[in-house]
Amino acid sequence: MVAIKKHNSLKDLIYLQENKTLQKQTIIGIARTMLEPVLDTPAAGVVLYRLNDRTGLESLLKRLEFANVNVFDFSKGSQYLKQDIWENTEFVYVLTERFGASFIWDYDLVAPNSDRAGYYILYNSRDLCVSFDYIKENSTKSLQYYQDTYKPDRRDNVLMNLSLRKVVDMLNDINQDVMISSLEQDDLVKSDESLRQLDFITKKSNYVAHELKNQLSIIDLYIDILQKNIGENTQLKTMKKAVKMANNSLIDLKSIKNVSLKDCELNELVKEACELANVYTQTSEKELKLEVENELLVTIQADYDKFIGVLVNLIKNAAEAIEEKGVIRIKTAINENGNAAVIVENTGKPISIDRREQIFNEGFSTKEKGSGLGLFISKKTIEEQKGHLRLIKSDMDSTQFEISVPMSL
Repeated sequence: MVAIKKHNSLKDLIYLQENKTLQKQTIIGIARTMLEPVLDTPAAGVVLYRLNDRTGLESLLKRLEFANVNVFDFSKGSQYLKQDIWENTEFVYVLTERFGASFIWDYDLVAPNSDRAGYYILYNSRDLCVSFDYIKENSTKSLQYYQDTYKPDRRDNVLMNLSLRKVVDMLNDINQDVMISSLEQDDLVKSDESLRQLDFITKKSNYVAHELKNQLSIIDLYIDILQKNIGENTQLKTMKKAVKMANNSLIDLKSIKNVSLKDCELNELVKEACELANVYTQTSEKELKLEVENELLVTIQADYDKFIGVLVNLIKNAAEAIEEKGVIRIKTAINENGNAAVIVENTGKPISIDRREQIFNEGFSTKEKGSGLGLFISKKTIEEQKGHLRLIKSDMDSTQFEISVPMSL
């Protein structure tokens, strides 16, 4: 008896959602934003994936082996496949105690050997059951237990997912717009000056990648909040601010000279940064308290988004430095040099003496999974704005970082 090959229903989902096509780099980025939260939380769950090319995801997939989730690889030749009906359709599916997400894509929907793919994406919705059922039907491993244990949200969350798809498409369009073509790169390397520019662009790309990761992590965390509080205006407003900052960071790739200084009220910068970064304290399993003393009414020359980005990064670092319970304090003041200062303090574990001289070095990190770019980039960013970032103290009582900037005349 000849076995009849089943229909590839996952590809049908891509057709039904009628999204724009995505570039390969954007697809890798979305897959990472789905999988990285699984590594950063103790919540149990299951991860299903099918990948024809693991470039950009190898180390992350390796780390999943040590996470508190069950992982099943449905790539070509997998023992879990009843039939290889999915051809070149790929997917990442996450279902945990905290959230659920499905991301499916296929490059063949555009053209053979294309670097663009049609895609389907869904977050925190009861409709996640549809794609899970399609995978379950073609699996030699029984997956019913995981579906019963980590039940997808009982709502459809249509508004949230429409917004998510618009954000994905917008970031993909901007990413495409700012890419340097191969021809432009060839032109850049024709002179010594061009080589220096190319080196600068490389460093700039590191900056953008770091900033984008911070802002997208904020979006991701607020999506988790939205599943409980869909339509909350304050949260939607904050989400839009984070997306705007990410967009501005990507646009920076277009120009080597991209610092835009203008008069800014320091207390407004601090207020905005605290509103954005407060998500790190709201969603943490630690007992964190954010205290803000922000009464200094002075004007400084600053690049609005970049100054806020540095503050968000310092607050995020402060939250990560606290192990179980502690306080993050933000204070504005006039320092001993007569400059306006923002002090970010945490009561977490102190930085060891032998590491204090290295924390601003490129590539150096005190965190196991850190990139070593955060403080290095933050310091350079503040210096571009004619200011300074330094470590004031780090002892058993607290660790304090200070941003110092001249006041406008």
